[in-house]
Amino acid sequence: MASTGEVACFGQTVRDAFLKGMMSAFPNLPNIDTDRKSVLIASFPHSTRTNMDLINHILQSIYILYQHLRFTIYVTPYVGEKLSQQLPNVKYHTLQLQQYVPLIDQQELSATSSATSLMRFNGICLASQLKLEEESEILRKIGSEIDLIIDVPFPDHNQKLLQQHYLIRRKAINYDKHLFNNYEVFNLYVKCMKDLKDRKLTLDSLSVNPYTHYINIQKQHLNL
Repeated sequence: MASTGEVACFGQTVRDAFLKGMMSAFPNLPNIDTDRKSVLIASFPHSTRTNMDLINHILQSIYILYQHLRFTIYVTPYVGEKLSQQLPNVKYHTLQLQQYVPLIDQQELSATSSATSLMRFNGICLASQLKLEEESEILRKIGSEIDLIIDVPFPDHNQKLLQQHYLIRRKAINYDKHLFNNYEVFNLYVKCMKDLKDRKLTLDSLSVNPYTHYINIQKQHLNL
């Protein structure tokens, strides 16, 4: 995990164990039978191929979320352009993120006596961030309607792109929304949820058993 905390769970299968772990960390995950489920896929145009590679890696998962799991799909404009080309049957909603414009530069900030009112956090002027959150459609949606977010910034992104990613990720964390920062984990989550639906189960159907239950299963498997 790319965080300071982690959970470990047992299950009859790897997919069941994975979903239990997800539920332990994020109890507000949308269930199979939840009427309104939504995901935001955030990526921004860049000079390298990394963004396009990310979208290619998750195309199948996007289709499954839309077609089989009935998720509402929200995207940034760049992702929307790519989906219209590669998944024309998937309907999505495009959300705009206001361009970050600093209200004060670093030199001015250093010379300002009231620096506490214009703090910079991860290179973003606090006053600008607050203004963005008031005006940006995508940040408002994260705070209200969106359940899951996939946002994977890359080290070769420039400062402007990293700031855009930061605003989305910060908002997701503030509102306790599940944030995927790894496309492989995102793909596994989608496969697990589809497998659960194919078995006509929900997250609440996953069995809770004592540790000895799994030890006995392992012994039987090893003929001990």
